[in-house]
Amino acid sequence: MVASLILSPPPDMGGGMIIALLGLAIGAAVLLFMGIVVVEAVILRLLDWPSIRTALLDSFQVNLVTTILGIFMESFDVVSMSYETWVMLWVTSVIVEGVLLQAIRWQPVRKTWAASFVMNIVSYIAMYATLSLLDWI
Repeated sequence: MVASLILSPPPDMGGGMIIALLGLAIGAAVLLFMGIVVVEAVILRLLDWPSIRTALLDSFQVNLVTTILGIFMESFDVVSMSYETWVMLWVTSVIVEGVLLQAIRWQPVRKTWAASFVMNIVSYIAMYATLSLLDWI
């Protein structure tokens, strides 16, 4: 009883709304992540990745690493919403995901880097559009 009073504000102070908004934000982030994984898996499959299951697994793995890296960079205030930052994050994602895809699934180098390049162009356009829409709302 005492611990719950210390950890969360009473409902009459907006605690319920804060918890609800935090839940919505986390849910939206998970949906965005899963959407990116699916879109990138489709791109991998279109680029002749062995199977849709392999493409989904590879996409999930590389996106998990780059998401953790992005959260880590955000914790040091490296990330802002400027155009230059979006380009820096895109280049970082292309490099990290290209190296990881090459390590996870040995494919021809040109195919792996083309996949990383195209996947991240599509993903970053989708992320930018989604976040811009959310910012506008």
